[in-house]
Amino acid sequence: MIHGVKIGMRGTAPCAAVAALCLIVFASQVSSTEESDLENISLVRLIVDPAAHDGKRIRTKGFVVVEREESAIYISAESADFVMTQNGLWLDLSDAGVEPREFHRHYVVVEGTIDGTAGGTWGLFPGAIRLVTKIKTLNRRGGSESQ
Repeated sequence: MIHGVKIGMRGTAPCAAVAALCLIVFASQVSSTEESDLENISLVRLIVDPAAHDGKRIRTKGFVVVEREESAIYISAESADFVMTQNGLWLDLSDAGVEPREFHRHYVVVEGTIDGTAGGTWGLFPGAIRLVTKIKTLNRRGGSESQ
């Protein structure tokens, strides 16, 4: 009885259901908070002024190259083919929890944190994407993303 009103639920099953519902609501709020922290931003804007986005969690798209001496995301396959580092950002996949080579020479969507002060091993890039939390390959128009 709550405030003189008899509640018709008996046993622990209703309590477990209420607890599960609360947990689902809480989890969805945490997930949407994490999503709201992400800024969808073009790779071009990040390249032009990485310092302006330093420390921000972002989501962007581009063409990835993963090689022994270089892991980077470029604005296009052509920029990657001609190693136009001014058209890309260093990409640190060490904490991403994925096999980096599976993204080599693919267009991807990546989520991570911008480092506007670092540009890779030799400082050839205008900035870097670190602390990558998600990376997915993109399919051609009409297709869907895959992990």
